Amino acid sequence: MPEALTLHRGFIQMLIESPDPCLGLGMLLCGGVRTGYVVMRPATPIPARVTNQGFRFGHAMLGDPQDQVMLMSLQFYGATTYHGLVNPSNRVALAVIDQMLAMRDYFFMVLDPKAGLTVFRSRGEEANLVGLRTNRETFPTAQCSPAAYTRMVNIFRKNPTPPRSVDLA
Repeated sequence: MPEALTLHRGFIQMLIESPDPCLGLGMLLCGGVRTGYVVMRPATPIPARVTNQGFRFGHAMLGDPQDQVMLMSLQFYGATTYHGLVNPSNRVALAVIDQMLAMRDYFFMVLDPKAGLTVFRSRGEEANLVGLRTNRETFPTAQCSPAAYTRMVNIFRKNPTPPRSVDLA
């Protein structure tokens, strides 16, 4: 039997009410142990035949030294790639990424308000964490004000193709 996951209801409700597509980082309890997760809510539901095949996860730092964001990408096999931006100045995002790196046990979720959550778990796969660890190490020098982050999100929404390739594990 799968372990029970405990999520923050208010955070999930906020994602449901946010304009789509959206991506968030949060903490959950799995078997009483706290770890991090990445959750996305695409503009259109992803069919089970696609999510059942799994996905590849990638990330990169975008922007200039004054305003940098972390791009997170999820490429579903046989389907499309979804991107989300994370502000490296956000303390909650930093805490979640730090917990994911420390525990080497984290989750990805796809939220469909009508059908629920599809959950993927990644355990102890250090190879998948190397790039995330490297990007996390740049966060102390990466800055992005709330206004700059909003501006970058708006630009990215108009053209959601990264300006360079993203390494997908």
